[in-house]
Amino acid sequence: MALHNFGTNDNKTVKVWSKALEREVLPATVFSKFMGKTSDFACQVKDELTKGPGDRIRVTLSKLLDGSGVSGNETLEGNERIQSYYTQDFNIDQQRQAVRWYGRIDQQRVAFDVREDAKVRLRDWWADILDRGFINQMTGNSLETDTNLTGLNTALATDSGHIIFGGTAADVNGLDTTNDLMTLDLIDECVERVRMFKERATGEIIRPMKGGYYGCILSPAQIFDLRTNTNTGQWLDIQKAAMTGGSVTDNPIFTGAHSVYNNTVIYEDSRCPKSNNSGSYKDNTRDGVFFGAQAMFIGFGRDGGRPERFLWDEETFDYKNEHGCAASLIYGMEKATFNSKDFATIRISTATTGN
Repeated sequence: MALHNFGTNDNKTVKVWSKALEREVLPATVFSKFMGKTSDFACQVKDELTKGPGDRIRVTLSKLLDGSGVSGNETLEGNERIQSYYTQDFNIDQQRQAVRWYGRIDQQRVAFDVREDAKVRLRDWWADILDRGFINQMTGNSLETDTNLTGLNTALATDSGHIIFGGTAADVNGLDTTNDLMTLDLIDECVERVRMFKERATGEIIRPMKGGYYGCILSPAQIFDLRTNTNTGQWLDIQKAAMTGGSVTDNPIFTGAHSVYNNTVIYEDSRCPKSNNSGSYKDNTRDGVFFGAQAMFIGFGRDGGRPERFLWDEETFDYKNEHGCAASLIYGMEKATFNSKDFATIRISTATTGN
């Protein structure tokens, strides 16, 4: 749809360009493939604050029932289990970015629409900033202290029970580029962990996403190490299994996927951080993440009563000779935690042959 070139500060400009940003930004992100309102999406949307005031969202996660039940004529009364719930709060806030161009002569000198180009630049910036927040949260990148890069909430460090390391390494410090690279075995380990209900004693079960698949995001360096692994049962198997089984064509989680292995859709993203080695990033390492349903929450606010999530503003300066435009979004995202433990993520920390 062509955008009408209404004047600066025209109400129609705000509405049309706000809608255009929302329509274009979210599909350009990685996390939107996993985003939905129900609990079987990896990134669950909480939109309570689009209908009213407030800057904090509370979510409730429930624990699996424990005990073995009763059988035969055993008495059930008095042996009921108590449902256990944990709550998690996260904040939403406003984030903004703007572009400014200097003088009418700027538009005269070029053959393209400067305002349209500014929208494209803002679209690309927003897609990147939202994906940075998503991946920094999912990988537990606590070394990133700029909350503008972590979904406007502090990135929650991964607990020790939800981290696996490449090879025989017991921690980040022990990762070396000879034996501890990314392999398919690590994905197998993640899948085996969730399928064998290793966390059942504490009620922490990582459920698959809608469609029955798990997800895994790896850095290009980790993908490279997968591809160049010549050992038996490695990359060749992932090629044989690629995109087989299930509803592939109508499932958005396959859009842009790198490959599929062991019921896990694998994505490649350069935003995956280096591993945290006791307070500093370690070279030749990367953190990927394996995840299931309800791994992340994202909430949106409603700016000034407008239904559009993004808000477009324009200003003029110097007697209307200079122009600028800004795009803002009220939102927040945070990784799901359950009783101070990761709810649906497993961090994959490996050495890498490339940095």
